[in-house]
Amino acid sequence: MSRNIIAIIPARGGSKGVPGKNLKPLAGMPLIDHTLSFAVRSNVFDRIVLTSDDEKICERAEEHGVQVIKRPEHLAGDNSLVVDAMVHVLDELAKEPYEPELIFLLEPTAPVRDRGELVEAISALEDGYDSVASFCETNPPASRIWLRSEDGVQPLMPGADPFLPRQQQVPGYRLTGQYYGFKKHLFSGKITKLPLSGRIYPLITDAESVVDIDREIDFFIAEQVLKMRESQKAGK
Repeated sequence: MSRNIIAIIPARGGSKGVPGKNLKPLAGMPLIDHTLSFAVRSNVFDRIVLTSDDEKICERAEEHGVQVIKRPEHLAGDNSLVVDAMVHVLDELAKEPYEPELIFLLEPTAPVRDRGELVEAISALEDGYDSVASFCETNPPASRIWLRSEDGVQPLMPGADPFLPRQQQVPGYRLTGQYYGFKKHLFSGKITKLPLSGRIYPLITDAESVVDIDREIDFFIAEQVLKMRESQKAGK
């Protein structure tokens, strides 16, 4: 496994959907702790860095032994981009100097992860892929999704028959937010969006384990998913 692998964990103090969600309890600990703990316990990263503008969130990171780089106010607004916070972290570390070979983004809003999936993502980058992201199959499949248009609606996939049995439908995949990984060259030059580009490895994860915490009800869903996973582990 490569050396110089960094995990960047972004966690703003503000949130429109669920105020203070990164510190909101989930399964007995703050939401942010699930990602901090996973990153540390995975034992694959040379550096783990939290970027945040919130003192309490920074304290949670320090309790886990995770390095904190304070995020400037202009990068912590509701319309701020995660990629800008990542570039800020990398620029700060370059002053040491430190330059990672592989860069991972672990978003706290996707708290359900598996170390084996992370190792697969790292291996993909080592085997020649430029970037990696986690995906899960959509429900409904892509051939049953329609788009609004000026004339009414139209199928996402022209010519697809949405009335065929499910087994004959064309599957679609969506980003889950659990893992993003990049080779360092994708962060060279001016970056304006997350550089999921080049040869992209699709890390397919179980749709039943995918939770994106954006609403209050998502905490309830995540709690049930975590309980189910613990039950499955206990049954092995």
